[in-house]
Amino acid sequence: MRSDHREIEHKFLVPEGFDVDALGARLVAAGAGDAKRLTVRDTYFWRDDLPGAVFRHRIDRELHQFTVKSSGPDAAVRTEVNLDLSGPDAADTVAAFLAAAWGPCRRFGVTKEIRVWEVGGFEVVQYVATGEQGRIVRCVEFEATGDAPPDRALEALEAFEARFGFDPRDRCRSSLFHLMTTSDAQTTR
Repeated sequence: MRSDHREIEHKFLVPEGFDVDALGARLVAAGAGDAKRLTVRDTYFWRDDLPGAVFRHRIDRELHQFTVKSSGPDAAVRTEVNLDLSGPDAADTVAAFLAAAWGPCRRFGVTKEIRVWEVGGFEVVQYVATGEQGRIVRCVEFEATGDAPPDRALEALEAFEARFGFDPRDRCRSSLFHLMTTSDAQTTR
């Protein structure tokens, strides 16, 4: 986790049948530990008249967070501030919190089956995300987790991705929220 509340990541859409075990073996050979496997439920909240941010409630067996993320045309570097919500599922509490501040918000749920590897200042996450209306997105995300300035972190991220056969020119510039909630989103590679 970066101390400047920046998320610096690249997302790559992958096809059904992507060989995640082969990627995992290469990551472990490069020094990663075994993958963590989790089921994550994200609930996104937003207002159409306030397009600069999206809120996310996340819960899995390790994390329970409420997050604000900036939104824009390229999700490679954006603001991400997480608040820890230790305890039971709080999606309805988050909805009430936002309604008190903003009025009613739109709400959309996503379930992700993920594998996570950490290696040398990077986190690699492979997931299949399924939205409430059945839209499916398959991704591999590479995230720079250190505190290098964004330009240096992006440079290191691109070099790291290339080691595993991912070309930065092929990355998806949209956030998962955008991929799941807009009809014009690219959901396959």
